[in-house]
Amino acid sequence: MRVISGLMPRAAGTRWLAEADSFLFEVPPAQRRGALRNYLLTAPQVIVVSWAGHLAQRFRVGGSSPAGRRGNAEDDPRG
Repeated sequence: MRVISGLMPRAAGTRWLAEADSFLFEVPPAQRRGALRNYLLTAPQVIVVSWAGHLAQRFRVGGSSPAGRRGNAEDDPRG
């Protein structure tokens, strides 16, 4: 699950992993395997949607141009 969260933008991956850990901790042991399987099956969709949202925010029309930014932590595509 940490590998999957590492494939997302940093903020989204951190939130997703925290939510997954919390949910799996609360699920009864008999249902935990099925819940984990559901998280892993939906992971590709979550990765794509998180990157699409991140890139849409970054390149929103009317916003500041990424080309005009200085090289700093904001240029990191993962966060």
